Amino acid sequence: MAHAADHTVLFGGVVNGVEASDTWVWTGSAWVQPMLALSPPARFLAAMAYDRKRDRVVLFGGHTISGTNLADTWEWDGVRWTALAPPTSPSARFGHRMVYDPVGERIVLFGGASPITLTDTWAWDGTTWTELPATATPNVSDFALTWDAARQELQVYDALANTLWVREPARWRNRPLGGGPPPRTLAAVFRAPDGAGLVVDGGYEQGVVSSDQWELQWAGTSHAEVCTQAIDADGDGLVGCADLDCWSVCTPWCPPGASCDPTWPRCGDGVCNPDLETCRSCSGDCACTPLCGDLFCDPGEDPSSCPGDCP
Repeated sequence: MAHAADHTVLFGGVVNGVEASDTWVWTGSAWVQPMLALSPPARFLAAMAYDRKRDRVVLFGGHTISGTNLADTWEWDGVRWTALAPPTSPSARFGHRMVYDPVGERIVLFGGASPITLTDTWAWDGTTWTELPATATPNVSDFALTWDAARQELQVYDALANTLWVREPARWRNRPLGGGPPPRTLAAVFRAPDGAGLVVDGGYEQGVVSSDQWELQWAGTSHAEVCTQAIDADGDGLVGCADLDCWSVCTPWCPPGASCDPTWPRCGDGVCNPDLETCRSCSGDCACTPLCGDLFCDPGEDPSSCPGDCP
């Protein structure tokens, strides 16, 4: 049987002014439309997230051209859609966001509209939805919900106000940001390729299409971390796989704090995996061959034999 994690799934949207109900699968080289006996009803502004523990893509809610808000839950297992009937569920909504929390092993849903702005937070455990308590909540309408693996926290980024909210056990807390992009709507917001920080790309600034790109960095003035070299680019005193910012390079299948299969490749397993590690990022697994002139002082080199590497 196919796995939901083997591909990217697209469902619904608006095509020529009409809501869609088609499912498309990106295999890595082509878009394929599977022939399905059962499919969720047509909708747009729904939310989907991949549940890694259960190997399912979960879809919730959305909106129709006729003005109906939806509150149904569906799962895609890589082959078919299944309609679920959980005992409790969020209210009907659209424009909400969902993301997988690998530490809590659950999907988290936040916000949306009904059409009034909603500020509630829900968790899906594979059986039912549970509302999470919050004494303070972001009141946002154009936002991104992401999981920061290095900091093991859920984050809501409001591109219109350039503000960041962080989920704590019973509340959302506003985290001040220094500088940032001008206010915008409909921007693409996603985790930086190195696994740390956020990237804000494009959108509309006062009705004008923007093509700029901004990255939220937690320390220093360069990108979060080099990861494949023993260089502390973000100034936090950690390099390579010792820096949790590098989890997407060193343990791409296992974010920090998550329960993972011990057989999955990772830094520290005693095997040098050239697709993930170098002798600089994970010296315990991969041994470096001393090379005078590479600017690293390796065992066997000294100031007299290689002054450029060893000061």
